[in-house]
Amino acid sequence: MIKTERLILKPLTSEDEKVVSELFTDDTVKKTYLLPDFKDAEQLHNYFNRILALSNGNDRYLLGIYINNGTELVGIINDTGLEKYESAEIGYALLPRYFNNGYATEAFGGMIKFLKEVGYKKVVAGAFEENKASIRVMEKCGLVPKNESEKLEYRGKEHTVIYYFI
Repeated sequence: MIKTERLILKPLTSEDEKVVSELFTDDTVKKTYLLPDFKDAEQLHNYFNRILALSNGNDRYLLGIYINNGTELVGIINDTGLEKYESAEIGYALLPRYFNNGYATEAFGGMIKFLKEVGYKKVVAGAFEENKASIRVMEKCGLVPKNESEKLEYRGKEHTVIYYFI
């Protein structure tokens, strides 16, 4: 568990399925957070169970972002790749109704601090070039451009992913 000024980052519980399902099917979220299209409720449920297992396992960092003393889930933050104590790549997603409250910056900053404390030397994050809000979050948290990008096909469109690190 990671505590920041207003947030608690902690493993998901089975009670979070409704909110996580809303997050994973939100059209705004799906524009920038890489998710599959779910053909039905069962597929979404199975995906949630995989996410839940990862969140409560020991090999990955996948945490819910909670407000109101840990009672209200607003998003998730997770590693998208780890090189044991060398580098951690982090991603996050918030429900749009919680945008513009500083939660992403606060959660991202808390995760960076935690990763540094447990021994990671570098934290990396990437965003689609057009995702100015995520780029601003990275910059506010002290990340700098890595001078590295890649092209990625997602949802029928080619995107340029730019990377930042600290």
